[in-house]
Amino acid sequence: KQIVTVGDPVTSEIVAQQDWKDVLIAHAGVELNFGDVALRAGLLLDRSPISDAQLRPSIPDADRIAYTAGIGYAIGEGLMLDVALQLVKYSDRTITDSAVMSAAGTPLNGTYQMSATVVGLNVSYSWK
Repeated sequence: KQIVTVGDPVTSEIVAQQDWKDVLIAHAGVELNFGDVALRAGLLLDRSPISDAQLRPSIPDADRIAYTAGIGYAIGEGLMLDVALQLVKYSDRTITDSAVMSAAGTPLNGTYQMSATVVGLNVSYSWK
């Protein structure tokens, strides 16, 4: 259960029952080093902790699988450049029994379709 307290000028509380559940997830990764170059790859499998009845647009979620890849390059003594890419595919999720209501009082039923592409760039320096 989440309780949100709104301060002045409004003094009320909003109670949002979310009923999330425990789930098992699996993440794995590997790094191979070749001198100044490091190659990285990973895979993750995540199950959604959110029930159909509590799914909402503010926290859309679904089971997902993600593929990751990256490369690191030692530019100089202690200086590293890393580039990474993550592709996330969420399972389509159709909700027909939403307990969450819109402002008009209708349930937020529908089909949620999501994906994500994340690109990372990092420059780091370490003193040895």
